Amino acid sequence: MEFACWLVGLALIATGIALFWVRAPNWQDDGDLLEGPRKSIQRWTRLQRAVRILNNVLVILMGALIIATTWLPPGRIWGLAWGVILLVLLVCLLLAVTDALSSLSLYRHALPEAARRAFTRSTSENSQDEHPVA
Repeated sequence: MEFACWLVGLALIATGIALFWVRAPNWQDDGDLLEGPRKSIQRWTRLQRAVRILNNVLVILMGALIIATTWLPPGRIWGLAWGVILLVLLVCLLLAVTDALSSLSLYRHALPEAARRAFTRSTSENSQDEHPVA
């Protein structure tokens, strides 16, 4: 049992640390956004970044708590520690849903902008093809 707790705890800590390297897409890579969508995208990006940082910290904390339970004798404190672990797990799931919903909102605001830029670029390229400069 202790080996499994150490294995799962260390895996959660490693996963939490590794998740810090996952970055949200930069929607301004292809060009500037219009003012309205840009503000909304920036707001949702800040929320998403905060949620991801909190979630990663909680995953690391959960791994540390699982490892810490190996030193506790079975009893009331041990049960309380596992109750806290389950509570942290539920908060992590809630934050993951919040992250997913913020991603959906970002895509909802950013995809029309990306389509507008692509359409504007393709029509300007087509108009240059139709009227070549001599």
